[in-house]
Amino acid sequence: MDDKSEKNIIEGDTMPILPEIKLFLTKLMVEKGVFDLPTDLQTDLLESLHQRLQAFLLLTLTNKLSTEQVKQMDGLMESGEMDMIKSYDFFRASIKDVDEVVAKAMMDFRQVYLTGTPIQ
Repeated sequence: MDDKSEKNIIEGDTMPILPEIKLFLTKLMVEKGVFDLPTDLQTDLLESLHQRLQAFLLLTLTNKLSTEQVKQMDGLMESGEMDMIKSYDFFRASIKDVDEVVAKAMMDFRQVYLTGTPIQ
């Protein structure tokens, strides 16, 4: 990762959080009414939401892959060749309209988080 890319990522205790994702998750916390927490609890909640969003996005994107693409991705993950940047590149190359898929998944995540209603 180059210096410019590193400056665009906010390091959390677990995984890097892109500024746009941090803003999205922070707005969710405000909408949910959990903004008057002590700073350390807010940080923990933000990191927890980030992990859940990543898992939600991974599941959504993986469901858009063919069986062969899933096998290819599994192989790359098992070999240690797949990192966050490479996984994004893989999904971008494998899924038509990946940006729209991600945007819809984020809105679905928002609905689930705010209402507790599963996506149908």
